[in-house]
Amino acid sequence: MVQSVRDIDSVGRWGGEEFLILLPETPMGGAQVLAERIQNNIHCNVAVYNETSIPVTLTFGIAMFDGDAGLDEVLKKADYALYEGKKQGKDRVIVSQ
Repeated sequence: MVQSVRDIDSVGRWGGEEFLILLPETPMGGAQVLAERIQNNIHCNVAVYNETSIPVTLTFGIAMFDGDAGLDEVLKKADYALYEGKKQGKDRVIVSQ
C-alpha cells in the first residue's frame, strides 16, 4: 500500500486487519481509483502456503473529510462503508454517501 501512495499521503495500521490511508487534497473519485489500484496490485501477488494459493481480498470504505464533519464522524462513515462492503461479499470499494 505504501508503494501505491504519494509522499504526502499516509498509510497506517488501524487495528487488526484494518488500515487507514489519508489522502490530502484528493477528491473522492481519486481515492476510489487508488483503492481499486491497490486491490489489483494485491490480486496480482497471490499468497502461496505449502503449494496452496490463498486468495487475498481487500474491502475499502472511503469517506471524505471536508471540514463540515469532525474527524470522528468521517471515521464512522468510512467504517460503515467498509462493513457495507463486507456485507455485500467483500473484496469491494464502497464510497460513503
